[in-house]
Amino acid sequence: MCIAYSDSDPVSKHAAEFIKKEYDFEDRAGRFMQDKIELLRIEGSLITADYMDKLGFSTVLFMSKHHSSAGITSFTSHSLGNWTREASLGGMPKKLSTSSPALMLACIRNISEEAPEGANKVYEATHHGPLLDTPCTFIEFGGSEATMSEHESAEILGRASISAAHAIAENTQDYSHAVIGIGGNHYPSKFTRLALEKDYAFGHIMPSHSFIKDGGTWNTDMIEAAIKRSDQETEFAVIDWKSMGSEPRSVIIDKLEELGIDYERA
Repeated sequence: MCIAYSDSDPVSKHAAEFIKKEYDFEDRAGRFMQDKIELLRIEGSLITADYMDKLGFSTVLFMSKHHSSAGITSFTSHSLGNWTREASLGGMPKKLSTSSPALMLACIRNISEEAPEGANKVYEATHHGPLLDTPCTFIEFGGSEATMSEHESAEILGRASISAAHAIAENTQDYSHAVIGIGGNHYPSKFTRLALEKDYAFGHIMPSHSFIKDGGTWNTDMIEAAIKRSDQETEFAVIDWKSMGSEPRSVIIDKLEELGIDYERA
């Protein structure tokens, strides 16, 4: 199990500094280790760290800053990948990394417990790189540029990350169902609520605006990718019913039936 950070990312750097200071990590020839967890410094941007597969970790949790165009203070977690031919933020077009539903649920639970009142605590839809076969998740804090300089909030991110990593490394993370989410916007509050109230472990979350026609054909291949690109067997899909029209809903349901996957309305 690896917690990855980058010195070029202020939130990531401060969270890692807090972890080194407050937790019993042993410096083994430059490798910071605690039991089954390694705290690993990444050179450069986290979203282009496609080489992580070569390092042999079972799971990777990336600690990162979060950009909000509205400047809203937020703690978030999400899976990685690109739903369409657009891949301007790392990864590859129409490729998804392997999700870790249990890790993402552990992240959102710990965020919810640790983050202060008034901060947004929510899943994000799957987006950006790196593209990895290793199960991976991002955990983020941010908002405005000024917000991202807050050391106290970066420390909250560090505590949430350590707790989530231990739950996975020690195999103590419980959940009711491993699922994918389809629909909603970039911040799918309905899926976050199902995770916190019903212990649903979401892997990939495909927002309504990413289910598109590509060359006249709906990109249903990405629904199949979302189901398959997970370290847990997907039990069913959760559809944000009112977030899309009847035509795309019908196409999605037909594809799920073809794949033998049930669905639930949200």
